[in-house]
Amino acid sequence: MNISKTIIALLVIVAICASSCNRKKYNPSEPPSADIVDKAVDTNNISDGENAVKLTIMVQKTSVDFPQNAVQALESRMLSIASKNGIVGYGGDPAFVFAALVTPLGKDVTTAPPVKKVIKYTMNLYVANIVTGDVYGSYTTEIMGVGKSFNLAAVNAMESVEDDSQIQKMLHNATEKIVKWFDENSKEFISKVNDYIVQGQYDKAYALLASVPQKATECFNFAQKHKSKVYEKYMQKLSTEYYRMMIDEIAKSGTEYNPLVGGYFQMIPHNSPDYNKVKAKYEAYIANIAKADELSKKREFYLEKERIEAQKLEMQAQIKASEAVMCENASESGKVMSGGNIVNMIIEQAVQIGVPQLVGLLL
Repeated sequence: MNISKTIIALLVIVAICASSCNRKKYNPSEPPSADIVDKAVDTNNISDGENAVKLTIMVQKTSVDFPQNAVQALESRMLSIASKNGIVGYGGDPAFVFAALVTPLGKDVTTAPPVKKVIKYTMNLYVANIVTGDVYGSYTTEIMGVGKSFNLAAVNAMESVEDDSQIQKMLHNATEKIVKWFDENSKEFISKVNDYIVQGQYDKAYALLASVPQKATECFNFAQKHKSKVYEKYMQKLSTEYYRMMIDEIAKSGTEYNPLVGGYFQMIPHNSPDYNKVKAKYEAYIANIAKADELSKKREFYLEKERIEAQKLEMQAQIKASEAVMCENASESGKVMSGGNIVNMIIEQAVQIGVPQLVGLLL
């Protein structure tokens, strides 16, 4: 099965580099930003980022002063800023991370009516290699949010994070440093991928191959030669699991139409040992549903739903591959060199953005 460029183009995230500091000013007496979070990511400026630099997004863990909806708002801002700068943030080697660490500075309440809650944070953004300990750049700012509650104030603080000229400059520097890393470590990179392939660890091999930017010529040419085949073998390894899940969804659905059934079917390669029995089960299910609700009359509409489910599953497969490498990287994190303290903070305080958040923000 071919890699979906639609999903890859949606997964545009950010790299940040070169030390910089910016302070945003906020007057609590001014009208606050909307209390409703708009989680939609601006995709107008997203280019085909399949061959761009790729990073893994990590954000500060939740706390009393940093609630889950504020975390999600920050994830949305990171995705949006990244999309404007053309850097992919998922589906690659999770050794390269774009991390946001948020530290509460204090809370207050406005005196002028209507009374509002105010919360302040210091936010540090980093791009780093969590295996080598190299920090490719950092950005620090103070942000403030106002809302009817401290929870909403926290959300509004995260919503205030904008893509400015300093960040844009850092993003440019970051891409150059990431590309340079691939150029300087091409032999080691290619050797690592080959080791994974020989060992049958196609998930990890695919994660590395998918991480290579086009400007890193030697590694990129190698990746282009092997990526599709490795991805196919990765899907073949998952086909038994997808078949089992498809059968479970059929059993749960009864005579009700469930596009996830078709999503699982689309994820199984035609040359998979399971394909013929999967196809037979899927066609029998569709025939049964078509009799129940005249599905055949609206087949194109429902096929589109199934394609969307397949895209979500592709995203999950890419994330699963990245997480497999991340688990291995975590065991090597003790080897960090310069910048190790920052990398340790990232590992201890931040968590990787997960499938539900990405699906909710991007699809």
